[in-house]
Amino acid sequence: MKYLTLSADYIDYSLKDDSGEPLDRALIPSDVLGELRAWNADYQSIILLSVEERASQDVFDKIQHLDVRGVSLAAIVADSVSGAPKVTYYSEGLLRRLQ
Repeated sequence: MKYLTLSADYIDYSLKDDSGEPLDRALIPSDVLGELRAWNADYQSIILLSVEERASQDVFDKIQHLDVRGVSLAAIVADSVSGAPKVTYYSEGLLRRLQ
């Protein structure tokens, strides 16, 4: 079984296996790729913030919303990529694995 971790990143989302190798994006359906890119674009404003800035209620609420989307996308990737990989989710807003 393949194990992957999904997280937001500065330029494009990150979907890597345990050895740090990125998943071949050709394996991901195009509609899922679009959702991943849109989610990552929404997350990019959070990535550059300090821990103190992330603690404000408005930012924390946005992080929670983005993380719900991220966990959902991790499940979609797991269901849509052949070989049924196990996909975990790392919150760049909270700086920890959520799932």
